Parts: sequence; structure tokens; C-alpha cells
Amino acid sequence: MVQDFRQKKSLECREILLREAEEIVDSLLLTEATDAMSDSLSRLRPSRPVQPPAILPIDSLKVHPLFGSPDSGKKGG
Repeated sequence: MVQDFRQKKSLECREILLREAEEIVDSLLLTEATDAMSDSLSRLRPSRPVQPPAILPIDSLKVHPLFGSPDSGKKGG
């Protein structure tokens, strides 16, 4: 009687432990697969290009207006 109870309880506990272990292993494998996919996809992305050097201006003269100011065209009067 007691031996039968122990054997039955032992089998139940073993099944519970195997189910829990299976869930843990499945979640670990899923996590590893997800991480591997995200890593492989990030490696495909090209790196940022180097910024080109600044272009120096061709003409260094200051810009002046072509025509005088509106007041300079009027004659005093």
C-alpha cells in the first residue's frame, strides 16, 4: 500500500518536473532563436557613412547690394 502510494506519487512528481523543465527549455530556445534573428538582421544594416569635409567658398568677397538704398536715389528738395 505505502509502496504503491510512493510509486504513484513519484510518477506524478516526475511528470510535473518534466513538464516544467520542458517549458523552461522551450522558452530558453525561443529566446536564443529570437536573439540570433535580431543579431543577424542588425548585421545586414549598413553603417553610417562618414561625413564629407566642408566645402570652402570659391569667392571670398563680401556681398554688396547692386543698387543703392531707396533714400540715396532721391535728391533733396
